[in-house]
Amino acid sequence: MIRLENEQVIVKIKEMGAELTSVLDRASGYEFIWQGDPNYWGRQAPILFPIVGSLKEGTVSYHGQDYHLPRHGFARDSYFRVIAQSQQAVTFELTSNDETKALYPFDFVLQVSYILSGPRLTVSYTVHNPNTSQILYYNIGGHPAFNVCQNDKDEFDGVYLSFQPQEMLRHIPLDLASGLIELNKARYQELSRMELSHKTFKKDALIYQIKPETELLLEDAQASIGLSHHGMTFVGIWSPYPAKAPFVCLEPWAGIADSSETSGQWPEKYQVIEVGPSNVSTHDYTLTFTKKKLRQEI
Repeated sequence: MIRLENEQVIVKIKEMGAELTSVLDRASGYEFIWQGDPNYWGRQAPILFPIVGSLKEGTVSYHGQDYHLPRHGFARDSYFRVIAQSQQAVTFELTSNDETKALYPFDFVLQVSYILSGPRLTVSYTVHNPNTSQILYYNIGGHPAFNVCQNDKDEFDGVYLSFQPQEMLRHIPLDLASGLIELNKARYQELSRMELSHKTFKKDALIYQIKPETELLLEDAQASIGLSHHGMTFVGIWSPYPAKAPFVCLEPWAGIADSSETSGQWPEKYQVIEVGPSNVSTHDYTLTFTKKKLRQEI
């Protein structure tokens, strides 16, 4: 387990999946990150690579060969090695090998960095294509889950999600049965501030196509978590339904699940990212953690 810290927060990340497991407010001891109760959802902040979401029939093809990838890919269940570390930053690395090549035909080097600055934690993804002749195709994203207030009936208690600036964003629904997106049902919605309930997620995650300036703020009476990004194209907002779990995920993605109309070919995958031979692509998002002072704390 890797520990980063400063005067405001203590952060913990594990080598398996390079997964964020804790962001603790030093002054109050408040834990921002969901602690992974398997009765609801056993993960905490998995990395989604080399796909985000589901493939049509779980399969994608390249040069006439089919490859079978689980939902959200394999990085979340892979061991990352630490290649650099200081008190407030760490970089993990995962490289292609025989096991990944059986699922995913490309050479790659994936580096994941966590950089702590005050109450802000930046998560950076660098995807390097070491192959000198082949294009690398991929998607990548985050899936961090945050603790939120519930009342004595296990309903969300004053949990709000805000979009800054208030704007029209494209909402892309998911088909519950297949986990595929329904592009033919995508519609623009004007988004500002919404109160969340468990029923908000009765049709699975809310997915929006975001802009470079889009920022989100998840808040309740105890805390707020801000999300800004660079190089992400979608955000998913999710909590399991009908289970009444006391967490909400804010998921910045560079990519999205397949639709039922997909050709199933890597180069034609909707919103796929290409990295040329011997080239590099980067994405990052920043989380800002604020513990609110309750009346009894004042």
